[in-house]
Parts: sequence; C-alpha cells; structure tokens
Amino acid sequence: MLHGGQQQGESQSPRSGDPGEVGAAPVLTRVDLVERLHRALTRPLTLVRAPSGYGKTEAVQQFCAHTDLHAGWAPAERDWFWGRFTHALHRAHPGLADHDDLDRLAPGSPDGVVVDTLCRVAGSLPGTTAVLLDGLDPVVDAAVARQLTLLVERLPPQLRLVLVSRGELPLPTGRWRAQGRVTEIGPADLRFSPHETAALLAARGAGRVDPDLARALTDRAEGWPAGVELLVRSLPTDPADLAGPADAAGTGGRADEVAALPLDECAARALTARTLGAQEPEVQAFLLTTSVLGRLCADLCRFVTERRDAGRLLRQVEEANLFLVPLDDEGTWFRYQRLFAELVRDELERRHPGAGRLLRRRAASWFADREDPHGAVLQLSAAGDLGEAFSIVSTDPYDAGWGALVGTDWSRVFPPSWVADDPVRMLQFGAFLGRNGRLDEATHWLDRAGAIVADRPDDHPARHLLVAAQAMWHGVTLHA
Repeated sequence: MLHGGQQQGESQSPRSGDPGEVGAAPVLTRVDLVERLHRALTRPLTLVRAPSGYGKTEAVQQFCAHTDLHAGWAPAERDWFWGRFTHALHRAHPGLADHDDLDRLAPGSPDGVVVDTLCRVAGSLPGTTAVLLDGLDPVVDAAVARQLTLLVERLPPQLRLVLVSRGELPLPTGRWRAQGRVTEIGPADLRFSPHETAALLAARGAGRVDPDLARALTDRAEGWPAGVELLVRSLPTDPADLAGPADAAGTGGRADEVAALPLDECAARALTARTLGAQEPEVQAFLLTTSVLGRLCADLCRFVTERRDAGRLLRQVEEANLFLVPLDDEGTWFRYQRLFAELVRDELERRHPGAGRLLRRRAASWFADREDPHGAVLQLSAAGDLGEAFSIVSTDPYDAGWGALVGTDWSRVFPPSWVADDPVRMLQFGAFLGRNGRLDEATHWLDRAGAIVADRPDDHPARHLLVAAQAMWHGVTLHA
C-alpha cells in the first residue's frame, strides 16, 4: 500500500504553504495518518475537515508521496474549483495534458457539460486515481456544490475524491453518510499523539526524549499539530533546562512546567495571524472578545460582546470548525481549545490593552446574576480581582453550592503566595478546601495559620476564627 516512505518520526524539510507550519520546526512523516487516508479510499469520497494548523495540506501531500495509486493534489492557490480538479488530474496522469475535453471546461459551463466531461475522462483512466483538492472553503459556492453533488453520485468506480477544508462544505454529507459513500476525517484523526510529539522533539535534536514532557506538550496543545510545533519551538535549547525533573517542585511535574512555558513570541504571533487572518472581521472581533471566557454560551456571548447577533456568530464559529469544543449534548455550552484561546487573548491584549480585564468583569456579573458563584469567581480571579473573588468563596464555605466544585484546582485560582499574605485568609482558605474535600491541602493551610495565630492574644478575632475553622475541620473529618 505504501512505497518509498520514511518510518514514523523521521523528519522532512518543512514545505512552504502548509497551514501547520510555524517556522523552523521539522515536519514528520505521519505514517498512521497516511494509512488512514488509504483506508478511507475504499469509499468514493473522503472529506478532510479541521481548523487551521492541523496539517491537512501536509497529510495529503504525504499521501501523494507514499501511495501506489495515481494521485494528484491541487493546492489552494488555484481559484476556480474545476480548474483545481483538472490540475490534479494532470498531476496524477501527465499524459492528460492535451485532453481537449478538459481544456473546453470553463467557469459558467452548464452542470451537465461539467459532470459528463469529468465522468467521461475519469472513466478512461487506467487504474485507480485519487484526486485531492485542498483549501476548498472559499471556492465551493452553490453552483459548484450542485455540480460536485452530481459528480459524486455518478462517480466512475476508478475515481476517488478527497476534499480538504476547514469548515463544513455545502454538500449533502448526511445523505452520503447514510448511503455509505463518504469517509470523514476530522480533528480527532489529525491530532498529534504523545508518540508523535516525542518524534518531533527527537527530530529537533532533543536526544533522549522525556515521555512525560511529550505528553505534557501534547496535552497543553490538545493535540493541535501547529500548537505542538509552537510549544516545541518555545522550549529551551535543552529541555532539561525547564524547571527541573518531572517530580520536582509542585505536584504537577512536567505538566506544570509546560503550562508555565512562555511561548516563542514571533512564532505565536505568526500562528495567530494565520488563524485569525482567514476570518471575516466580525468573526475576528467575536473570537477576540469571547477568548476571555472559560466556557461560553450564546446568552453569555451576547452579554459580553454587546451584540444581539452573538448567537449567530457562535454558530458560525462552530460551523467553521474554529477550535470550539462542546461541553454538553445539547449544544448550549462550549469552550475554545485552550492554546488557541491563549493565543487569541494575547492578541486581544496587544490590540486593546486592558480590554480583557473589563470583559472578564462583565462576564463575572453575568454569572453572579444567574447565581453561578463558581463562574463569577473564575472570571474575577482571572481578571486579577482576587480579593473580590475570594470574598465570594469565603462568605459561606458551608454553602451546598460549593460541594459540586470538588474538581476545581483552587491553588491555581488563588496563588499560594497571595493566600499566605494573611493568616485570616489562610484560615478561610483552609476551611473552604476542607469543605470541598481537599483534606491534605486544608490541613496544610490550617496548620500554617494556626502556628501564626497561636501568638495572638486570646481575644484577637483571628483566634476565634481559628477555633471555628478547627471545629469545622473536625466536623468534616467526623472526629467527634
């Protein structure tokens, strides 16, 4: 099935024009992905759809380089759809260069002429031919979609189509899916695995690759190939120069180190510009404004952006496959992929310094109005309003509403250095952690605060708070 290919993890020179390219990071031959494309061609049509930076172009180029089939790839630079199609056929079969029927096709040709000509030419081809068409979002209009639908449903058995786009194309995909005509390859198929990230590190010259580092890089980027390449480029020359060994300071190990890794500014800005630049101005503005939201829904977006059509824009972002991750089965709540949101937030701060804080405070008020203290606290703390956020947390640690928040890492919300500045705050934080089931962390803060408060006079308010916290702690641990 494959020929002349490199093994998984071997590097090639980066090809210009690949949307996943971030600069000097090497490109890997993704053997598993090439095999996935081969398996997809058991059906007449394959749709490859993913956001910018998922390496779609590189994947189809590698397929063409490693397949035994007649395969032709047409890049996104050619404007007319059927011009791309005939260009790909010429690359798959150079002998077609003088085919008069293809030469007579032109924009505006009747549907029947286009489809009959392509079916007749394709039906005369030897062997199996794969036509791979890249960057189709701007060129598949209603007329092309109509012609393409006719072609797919009359496709000669020796012809296979691979259509590559960022968003959903206006095609009857649901019907074809039910008929078994189409294979779909999406972001889940294109994401980097930790193994591929390790191969990228090795190709960069990292020597012995720490698997925990590869996993942490993959997790931070959520497998987004361009994001992984950006993180790899942002590493110190020697990855050992990170904060320390995997089990050093903090419980998160490599994950904490990678989470704190500053991004290479030039590469990050280039990737952001490439990702945002392909969008319409109103979509860019929507992405910038809503990037501060850890989770978002249409009503929250309307409130924060002050746009009545925010729901429409949210759906447009979803349909365009712009790094939106659903959080429920109803399609109400979403989040952005974390690294993408981080890049866009940085761009928001560059364009509009201080805007992020104002937007976060606006979001906090939306959550507070809906009696969602968790959402309000996260937005206020991210805005730097730690005191106001902490006042919500410490008002009533017995409130049953906080019981559902056991999974929140409160030490990331309220930095330990900030908590340690005030023994009363330490006691309140320890009591709150105990109520949320974080018993070891609660013990740490209560013991630290107790050592400080023990020197205070008996009638000092902090002493009374210590007694209350200790009583609460014994209640939590069921120590009568």
